[in-house]
Amino acid sequence: GKRLVAIHHIGSTAVPGLAAKPIIDILLEVITHDSSDITSALCASGYQARGENGMPGRRYYTKGLQGRRTHHVHAFIQGSPDIIRHLAFRDYLRKYPDIRDS
Repeated sequence: GKRLVAIHHIGSTAVPGLAAKPIIDILLEVITHDSSDITSALCASGYQARGENGMPGRRYYTKGLQGRRTHHVHAFIQGSPDIIRHLAFRDYLRKYPDIRDS
């Protein structure tokens, strides 16, 4: 919708060669958390809204049945330092396989 700026694949499955749990982590850059548009759309697609879930400034959503999560969605306001942190960590592990493998 109009509130979504970008979508990024993060987490262990976003780093080729890294041992990973079978869970896809997605980071959304949004203009605002003030609207329920994103929450409504995600919940209609089977996600559960979990609020900030211990990380101020984030909106967190999970998907999966009977305790077996398949997807995590982390939504941050555009310009949040948490976006930079997540992307920098992913990109660092992609660039330096010796660090990734240690």
